[in-house]
Order: sequence, then C-alpha cells, then structure tokens
Amino acid sequence: MVGANGGKSSGIVEVFITKLHKDWMRTVTCQCQPSEGSLCICKGYIIDVDLMEEWMIERLAQLLEAVAPKMTSRLWQFPKLETILDADKRCIRVFGILLSLRRGELIDIFRGARVFDINLNYSIPGIMDSLQSKLKEKNIPDAEKIIDDFESAKWAFCSPRLKLDMDDTFEDGIFIMPFCRRERINLKGGTALVFQVAIKQEFISDPRLRRALANTLYRDEEYDMCYVLALKSFSEKSKDIYEWEKQAFIGLRDGQDVPIVKYLGSYSHEYGREKTYNLLLEYGQMDLDEYWADLGNIPPVRWEEILRFWGSLFKVAEAIRGTHDLTFKRGGTEKHYNGWHADIKPDNILRVNGQFKLADFGFAKFVKRAEKDEKAPQSYIEGGTEAFGAPEVAQARLRKTKIEVTQTIDTWSFGCVLSVAATWVILGFQGIEQFRALRTIAAKKDGGTATDRFHDGDSVLPDIKQWHNYLIDHVRVGDTITPLVLELIESKMLLKNPDDRLTSRQLCERLEKVIRHAKIDHQESVAYNKETSDSVKRALLTIEKAAAPPGNASQARSNAQKSMVELQDVTDGTVSNQNPHPLLFNPSIRASNRVGKDKKMNIPFAKTPHRQEILEEELKSRYLVSAASGNGEGLSCLDNGTPTDSLTNMDSPHPLNDASGKPLKHQPRTPKAQGRLPNDGYGWALPLSGRMELPPIEESTPSRPTPSLIVTDTNKPPTLTEFDIIQRQDGKGKAKVEEKEELRENPVRLPEDVFGLPYEICKTRQYLQTKGPRGTIEKKLKSFWKKESKDSHLETFIFERDLVLVIDNGTSMLPYWPIVTFVAVTLAMKIAGLDDDGYDVRFTINGRKHDKFGLKGAKGLETLKKTLESAEPEQLKQTDMSNVLDSLFRKSRQTGYRKATTLLVLTDGAWKGTVPANKAESKIVEFAKDLEKAGTLDRHYTLGFIRFGDEFRERLKALDDELSEKYQICDIVDQTSWKSSINKLILGSLLPAEDANDEDDIPASYLSEEDHIRLFQNFNSNDRLPTSPSRLSHSRSGSSSSLSFPRSPTMTSSPSEAPSTRSKGSYFSRLNKS
Repeated sequence: MVGANGGKSSGIVEVFITKLHKDWMRTVTCQCQPSEGSLCICKGYIIDVDLMEEWMIERLAQLLEAVAPKMTSRLWQFPKLETILDADKRCIRVFGILLSLRRGELIDIFRGARVFDINLNYSIPGIMDSLQSKLKEKNIPDAEKIIDDFESAKWAFCSPRLKLDMDDTFEDGIFIMPFCRRERINLKGGTALVFQVAIKQEFISDPRLRRALANTLYRDEEYDMCYVLALKSFSEKSKDIYEWEKQAFIGLRDGQDVPIVKYLGSYSHEYGREKTYNLLLEYGQMDLDEYWADLGNIPPVRWEEILRFWGSLFKVAEAIRGTHDLTFKRGGTEKHYNGWHADIKPDNILRVNGQFKLADFGFAKFVKRAEKDEKAPQSYIEGGTEAFGAPEVAQARLRKTKIEVTQTIDTWSFGCVLSVAATWVILGFQGIEQFRALRTIAAKKDGGTATDRFHDGDSVLPDIKQWHNYLIDHVRVGDTITPLVLELIESKMLLKNPDDRLTSRQLCERLEKVIRHAKIDHQESVAYNKETSDSVKRALLTIEKAAAPPGNASQARSNAQKSMVELQDVTDGTVSNQNPHPLLFNPSIRASNRVGKDKKMNIPFAKTPHRQEILEEELKSRYLVSAASGNGEGLSCLDNGTPTDSLTNMDSPHPLNDASGKPLKHQPRTPKAQGRLPNDGYGWALPLSGRMELPPIEESTPSRPTPSLIVTDTNKPPTLTEFDIIQRQDGKGKAKVEEKEELRENPVRLPEDVFGLPYEICKTRQYLQTKGPRGTIEKKLKSFWKKESKDSHLETFIFERDLVLVIDNGTSMLPYWPIVTFVAVTLAMKIAGLDDDGYDVRFTINGRKHDKFGLKGAKGLETLKKTLESAEPEQLKQTDMSNVLDSLFRKSRQTGYRKATTLLVLTDGAWKGTVPANKAESKIVEFAKDLEKAGTLDRHYTLGFIRFGDEFRERLKALDDELSEKYQICDIVDQTSWKSSINKLILGSLLPAEDANDEDDIPASYLSEEDHIRLFQNFNSNDRLPTSPSRLSHSRSGSSSSLSFPRSPTMTSSPSEAPSTRSKGSYFSRLNKS
C-alpha cells in the first residue's frame, strides 16, 4: 500500500503511515465467490477511515506543513485548513490516500482537479483527465502511474457501509465489502450461495441496523466484537430469482409479528469479472433439519416441553398465512396479493434466537388479488422440492407442463414437515432416518425411482399412515398433543384433493384448537399421574444448564453420508450376507474399542427444547424453603442448580469446555454435507452462554444440626402453594414433609443469616468472602484483595469501561438501607479489577461530601463501607434523579463520549425531588440521541437500575421497556430487582440477552420486610474485614447458636440473648420517625 516514491518524509508523516498499518487497517475476508465445497482463506484489508480522519483533523496543520517543502518549487500556496474540510469539497480522505502513497504534496493538484471525498466511490473519466492534465502542467513526472496508484489504493478507504433496508449498487469499481468472516452454509446447489458473515461492530454505524442485529453480537477471538448475519448471493443468471425474492421480502417485512426471517437489505456487487446480487438477511443458527440432527439437541420428554416445542413450530403456520394473504402498504394505499411459498421444507425453516421462522422465498409467487373473487386463488408455480411437494406439483413436473395450483400446496408441504417433527418428538433423529428409509423403500416397491416423497404421484403413500400408527403406539404416556397433530395431518393436510385440505387460515385456527385440547387432556390426566417432584426438576435443571447450546456439540453425526450409501444398498436389495457387521463377530475388535473408556464417556450433555426455561419458571413459583441447619440437605434455586453448601464455582458462567478442559470456539452453522464437525480453526466465538463445572462429590461427616430460629406469621399462615417443603428439626436432623393443615399450626423457620436467603446476591457474597487458598480467613482475604482477580465471565463483556455505582440516599431509601449497603458492597467485590482506574461511587444526596472516585482493592472496599454508613438517608432529603444523571451525562459529553460507561443505579424509583416527574426520562432520551449523533457504538453508555421495593416498579419498567421504541433511540436502560441474578444486575443494560431477560424477585413470602431488614442489618454490623464466615451472623457455644440482632415479638429465642444496639440509636425507631 505504501509507495516507494516521494523520498524522505517528515516525522509526522511517518507517524501517520505507522498508525495506518497498526491502528487503522482492518482485515476482511476474500471478495471472490468460492467454488462449491471450498473455503477461501485469503484476506484483504480496509481502512477505518473514521479513526484516520479524526486523527488527521486534529493534526491537519502539522501534516500540511510537513508536505509544504515539496511544493515550493511550483509556487504552491498554503491553503486554509477549511478548504480541506469544506463540506461538498471535503478532501481529508483524499489527503490520507496520498499520504499513504507518500505523495501528500499533491493534495492541492488533486483538489484543483475536483477529486473530492464524495467522488472517491466512482471512476469519473472527466475528472481523471483533468487531473492528468494538471499533473503534467505542474511538470510532475509519472502522472499516469500516480493516478493508477491512487485508483488502486483508494478502494481500501471506500468500503461500503451497511444500512437497514439498503438497496445499493457497488459496481464499476473494486468495492471491498467489510465482512471480516465469510463461510458458506449450503453445499448442495440451489439457486444461490448462502454465507454466514461477520462484520466488526464499529463498521455498523446505522443505529437501526445495530438494533436489528443486537442479538447476534459476539466476541470474536481475532476481530473482537462482531455482528453476524446471513448473505444470500445470486449470480447474474439467477438475477430474476433474486429480484423476485427481494420483492417478496420487501412486501413481507411489514408484518412485524409474522415469524419470517428478517430482510435487512440488498446490493449488487461487482468485483473483478464477477457480478453478484445479494440479500442481507437475519441469521438463523440452524435450520430444522440441523435442529433435529444436532447431537446437542434431544427430543422433549415432559409434557410441558413437548407442548412448547409444538407451539413454537406451529408459529410457522402464521408465516404461511401471512404469505398467502399479503398486503403491500405504499404511501397511503394498500395493495392485496395472493401468495404461494411453494418450497416449504425443513431446510427453509430456520431457528432464530429460539424461534422458528420461515425463510427462502426464491420460488414464492404473488398475484394481485382480483376484487370480489371468491374462488380459491390459483397460479402457475415453478421450482420447489420434490420430497415435500404436493402430488399435483409432481404431476406437472412429470408431464413437463404448467398446471395451475392452489395455495394448499403449502398445506401439504407443511403437513409433511409436521409428520417428520412428530417422528423426532417420539423417536429422535434415528427415527427420522428410519422414516425416510420407509418412504424410499415404498417408492421403489412398484418399480419407481428412489425418492423420499410422501406420495405416489397421486395420493399419500399408505406406508405414511402405517408409520403414523407406529408412532402412536410408541408415544409417551404424558404426551397429549402429538397424537392430535398426527390425526390433523392425515385428516386435513395430506389429502389428494387440494380443495379438501385446510387453507392456511383454517390451519392456524385448527392448530390453536389442538393446543387447547391437549391442555384439557393433560389436566384430566394429572389426577392419575404423579407430578414431577422439585428434587427431580432441580436435577434436570442442573444437567440442562451444563449442556452445550444446540449447534455447539463437540461430536458430529459423521456417519450420515455412510448411512445414505447403506440405505441405497438396502433399497436395491444388494446387502451382502458376508459378515455385514464385523464388530459383532470379532472379539478382538470389540475389546480394542473398549480402550480409552474415560475419554469416550466424556460426552457433552445435550439440550432438551424449552426445558431450562420451563424448569426455571416452575421452580421460581414453587421455591424450596429449608432451615439453615448446616446439614447440607437444603437446596435453593441458584442459577447453577447446586446445593447451597457446595459453592465450588460461584463465578459467572464460563465458556463451554472440550474433553481436555480447553474452551471451545464458536461453532458456525456447518454445511450439512460435512456433518456437524468440531471447530475447524477459523475462530468463530461461542454464543454468550456456557457450561458449568459440576461440583465434585466428596465424602464428609455430617455436622451436628444447629437449632434454628422460628418465626410465626400470624397474619398469613403458610400454604403448600407458597413453598413445597418446610425442613423441620427432629432428634436426628431429618427433613419432614408437612401437610397443609399442620403447616398452619407450626411456625416457619427464619434463616440464621443472609446466606440462608434464596437470592443469588447472597450466595455470591458468601462465595466472594470465602474464596481463595485454604488457611485462615485473614490469609484468604489478603490473597484475594492483593490480586484483585477479575471475574472471568464479566471480563468478557466489561473492558475499557468505566463502572459507576450511583446510590440513591434520599429519605425514601431509609427502609432499605441495610439491604442497599449489602448489595452495593457485594457488587463492588464482584466488579473488582474490571475498571482499570477503579470504580466510582456517586450519591444522590450531598454528593460533594460522599462521592468517591477510583476505588480499588481492600482499601477501596473499606472506604465504600464507611461512606455508606455516613451517607445513610436522613429525613426530608428527596432525590432529584434528573440532576444526578445530567451531571454524569455532562461529564461524558465534555470528554467527547470517549470512555464507555455503565451506571449501576441503586434506587427505589421514588425520586420525589424530581420535578416534573418525567424529567429524568427526558434527560436519558436527550443523552441517548446525543450518543447516536456522536456515532458511538451500541450500548456505549448504559444505565442499569437496581430496584428496591415495588412501589415505583412501573416507572422503572417504563424506562426499560418503552423508551427505545417510543423515541426511536438505542436501548441503553435496564431495570431489575436486587433479588435478580448477579449477571442481570451487572450486565442487564449491557447485553441484549440479559436486557431481554425479565427475571425478577424470587418469592420469599414467609419473610416479612422487617425480617429481611434485621438479617441484613445484623450482617452489616458484623461485616468488618477480616471476618470468618462462620461468625458473620451468629456465634456458637457448644451446639447452640444465637443471633445477635434484635428479635421481633414473633421470634422465639432464649432469654439470655440481648438485642444489639447501634451508636445512632434504634434503627426502627428512626425509621418510624421518618
């Protein structure tokens, strides 16, 4: 790139060229179309012109002075800086290209020839002719070579920028698309090539496109933060299909709730002699075929899982209905069209962020609807897939004639898809292969060709009905929906006469009825079947969370191709009888296959569709309450599903590990012809989820059970709907299951300390205060704070980012202050080391006195604790949150928004000093718009509101859920309760996946608010570094235990236990006064 001409350059020009190569040059993937089955690994490069221009503008005078000496011989007049930056005549980028060629002294000639930045994307003969004349006029040697070098170099500075709904032409030049990764998905022909492409986050400047791609953002090991999308590329001979599919997507994009793969834009691209027509689409992690075949994905088992899987797949019927009845809205007019998808099959149903969506409208057709035409619409259809096509389409193909068909060809095809789906639900992937073998064998029985279609050219194969009967005979006892689906397929979908099949509208209605009937049947059967116990649910959830996400299993179905060959042999009747399975008859081979059993048994767990979300919902609604007895029998609903006394890994989730324990890289969708192979070394990063390490099972002697405090709630006796099991102490320390009537008479046990509460913030604190090497607590804490080790999961997402704890200490926060103190200190411990210059703490009341900056390590933590004590809310002090936020935003504006920032705002949302009430909202909206104008990356500056109490919950939820759509701004706000998961508290505003997670409080209704306050107040009063966890909330004397905080009248305790006091007087007396 850098030319050899120009002789010596001054120092600043050399600095420019160095930065060009080291700081501003970005690697991109090859621009050529790979041949089928190949993966091109050659690279190109582009320049990040935004960074380059920003640097040049600050030093423009110096750069011009550096090249001025070479201009004196031709009486060059030093221009004003404004001429280089003059609007339409701006030529700062042209100057940069010339500097890269070491010919910066020619900037005045290029500008005089009207070579401006705005013209760089074009090769304008008139301008080039003028430039050549001016160069020769100034006696510049090698004018033609200078122009050729400039034309060759400029394309790296002119990479196209993607925008939502773009429809651009990149031709008559060497345009370099900004994709840093491009890997082909489909390897089996078709009308177009489909690629998975990645683009660096900084190259998506359009805020609308950033929002559309938000859920695809991942950290690439080579290119840092990237978005992922799908690129469908058509050759010139398929241009008509491209235009047709593009128009179909444009028409369908108005249906916001219709599950169709999102259209992002289109462009034509000419590179060398190749010209392609390209669609930018939402990326699907896998298609339905891959979903069924993935070893990391197993069929649903429980009724709830089966129902949710079918409900998700039924959504595709809504996409079919949207295709059949299409309305184009242009301006103030509406045009109505009848549509046909004409190629519904598992390959064209994609899994996108947990949702099935319809894709590939290459064979779709749309016909303007005739007014007052009550006949079923008909049209000629070309293309489609034989295996899932309707009989009438096959007849037209056989006769090589055109036949008008109705829209129910899509009903037939979707019926075939549902039939295969039912097979997977009942028999798994091997059952799908058996079903395909059945259809292939059936087609050859009467001398036909080998095909796996569902009909004989006229009607549905009789073998299909026999297969459905086989499925019904083997359906799970609790599955009330799959038999209904099979009945619907046979009676209303796979029918010979197109008019007898359901229309798409009727199909959607019938599928809703199937769901309703399945629920009714299940409710009736519940009386005869035992419900899954919570202990079983927790075991299922533990393994489910340890499983790799679908598409990331380290094993592959590598025998798929081999199975196809063997199946062909079966259908041809050519299977050899000579030892077809040698493994069964050769003992030495069987013995050798047992070598290395440990490695073979180290198989990644597989996901069950929807199991995790269902179990989390059920366990949150029926939380297990256990006494803090110290015997390890109690379990709590932690994210990792492990016993609360086995906190061996309370760090945030880690990336998925392979058999050797090394992190696996991200697995892109691999071509189906290759199977699902392990990572090929091209570095696609893992999605934002991981595999937990199960705690080791250790033998230990049970400790003596400790008597627990008892609380009786006289106002509301506990019921079995609030919690399932109350662990009570008898002589042997065993848990008993209490009946509802007995629960009403017996008291409920209060946890001994905050670590017995069911909130992840409590378990995180317990772990953080006890992690480190074995030895004294002092040694552990000294080691921990000396290293200030970073959380490995949070470090993935929080880097070069300021972290600020904004603590609301208005009067309304006084009731929650002991909890606020606990949460603030825990968050500070969790984010330790992530902010390189230390975290800041800002208070809403008397900030000048209490605010702290750059807190680090043990000293910083002690400073925070003392400050929280001195900043405790006082009477008649109301928070003006708008003023606090405005101060923080103003600081960011003054620094040019350079440092990414996340505010963690601990508040109840009352903000009684904010007038008018919506002023804080206005400040956030104004700042978000400023961020977009400044061109910052998505979620460059975020606010996470951590809520205490529920009185102002709706105000905070409105900021979280409504601002982005209401004002068309980037989503930078999240809100959640302090009782939510630690990842939600810290990353909720930063990661779209956490932002979308609406988890909130874990029920603990057996504790009153006063009980909560007492537990946290007692903990905070004893929390002085260093402190042993065993003494944090109680002291032991022999086998007895006593809490040191003041007892409420409902608590039973020994007379010898005296209430503790605080220097400021009784906390609750001050609280009552306020």
